Order: sequence, then C-alpha cells, then structure tokens
Amino acid sequence: MSYYFLLVGRFLQGIGIAAPAILSFLIIADSYPLKKQQYLMAMLNGCMNVSVAAAPVIGSYVALYFHWQGNFMVLLFLGLIVLVMTLFFIPQYKLPDVKETLSFRGYIPLFQSKPLMLLVTHIVFMAVPYWIFVGISPLLYMKGLGVSLAHFGYYQGIIALIFALGSVLFGLIIHEYEQKNILYVANGIFIASFMMIAVIAFFNSMNPMLITFALIFFSVGQVIPCTILYPLCLNFMPEAKGKIAAVLQVARLILTALSLQLTGFLYQGSFQMIGVILCGFIFVASITLFFVIQNRTLMNFSQGVTDNQTDL
Repeated sequence: MSYYFLLVGRFLQGIGIAAPAILSFLIIADSYPLKKQQYLMAMLNGCMNVSVAAAPVIGSYVALYFHWQGNFMVLLFLGLIVLVMTLFFIPQYKLPDVKETLSFRGYIPLFQSKPLMLLVTHIVFMAVPYWIFVGISPLLYMKGLGVSLAHFGYYQGIIALIFALGSVLFGLIIHEYEQKNILYVANGIFIASFMMIAVIAFFNSMNPMLITFALIFFSVGQVIPCTILYPLCLNFMPEAKGKIAAVLQVARLILTALSLQLTGFLYQGSFQMIGVILCGFIFVASITLFFVIQNRTLMNFSQGVTDNQTDL
C-alpha cells in the first residue's frame, strides 16, 4: 500500500471526525443549563478518556498480533458503529427559518471579546501538553526508554484513565464547592506538575514510571478547569456556541500539530526536550488560569448563571 494513499485516508478520517468532535459538546450545551452542562460534560469527558485509556492498551496488542493493518480494521468497525448510533440516537432539530451565511465575519465578535479570548487561550494551552505527550510517547517509551510494545499501552493509558476517573468524580461533587476556590486548587496542581516535569527534564531522567507519574499529576489538574471552564466558554456568547467550539478545536489542533513538529525536530532520544516544551505550555496555562480567576467578568458571569439556575 502506498504511504501517500494512507495519508489521504487519514486526512479524510480527520475531516470525518471534525463534526462529531464539536457537535457532541454542542448538543449538551444546547439542551441543558450551564450547571447541568458541567456535570454532563464531566461524564462525557470521563467516558471519552476511559476509551482513550483503553485504546493504547488494546491497540498495542492488536498491532502485536495483527500488525498495523489490524488497528485500521478496528477503526473501520468503530466508525460503522458511530454511523449507526448517529442515525438512531442523535436527536433531530428543526432548522431555523433564517439560515446563517457562511462568512468569517461572524467570528470577529469572538476575537474582540477579551474575556472570551482569555478563556480560549487557557483552555487551548491547558489541553495541548497532553496531546504533545500522546503524540511523542510511542517514540519516547519504546525507542528512548526501552518499554516493550506489550507494556507501552499501560504507561500511556493510565494517564487518560486517571483523567477519566477524575472527571467522573469531580462531576459528582462540582457544585458542592466554590468554583473560584477549586480553580485555585487546580492552578496549584499545575504549578506542582510544572516543577516536577522541570526537575525530571533537568536531570534527564530515563525512568518511565517517574515521567508517567508527573504527567498523571498534570492530568489531575486538568480535570477541574476542563469541567468548569469549557461549558462557561461555550455559554459566554450563547448565540455563537458553534463558532466558539470551532475556534477551540482549530486552535488546539493547529497548535498541537506545530508543537509536535517542533518536539519531533528537537527530540534527542530522551525526555529532556519534551519536558522543556511541556513546561512552557504548562507555565502559560497556569498564568492564564490565574488571570481567568481574577477576571471579574468571567467569575461574575459564572456565578450569576449558576445562581439563576439554582433559583429556577
């Protein structure tokens, strides 16, 4: 099979994933109030990341016994399941009488809103480190650190599993605590994970368990702002939820692609340069989260919406 033919197939696969990646969260955002959205999106993140945790474990064994073609057959089977579930379970909505024209001008108000752009910046910089690590981890673990293919999935999968369990547990207790205080806790975890990764990178540790533990710690910190701030971001301009979701996805994917390219270029067979790049993103995520917490417009909006829904 031609390598370029494979690239074209992966390109088409990416186009197919684009819509459900945005719509899954938008359906929740359009159907429920903010308080309920935070709970349901936490559950959705939990379910998604259980799958992400299981995927490298299952994928490594599929590749071990059926080679790389086996994983593409699994993807085909899962795609058919998604198609069937979409046809039978996704609710249908009446289209609006006045259809919005396809124009980039509709995005201008989003970029003019400083609070919204602050939220978007934080969410993107918070999400990218995980995907950089996922992208480079097969090379790091198996070639750089000597982890076998049979065991690689466990190292990568445990990070997603911890995030999934954290999302589910936090979704159950999110409204029992002051959200501003919880965000401060998340920022403290970011700072601690930054220090751990920086120390590991400085000493250029080759211990896969130590590296995995540091990324697990960062993943725990991600749970809180993901659950609280993503729904807040979508609802900040209710009439533009779809555009906001699209901006978040495009910014995350482009920045992830560019960062992976840079990481691959600088990679020298160890965690050191990977850790430096991850620390850069975590530093920006921590700084932007601090400004999000200090932004009265965002915190008042969050508190006001939650209070109104409680009264109702």
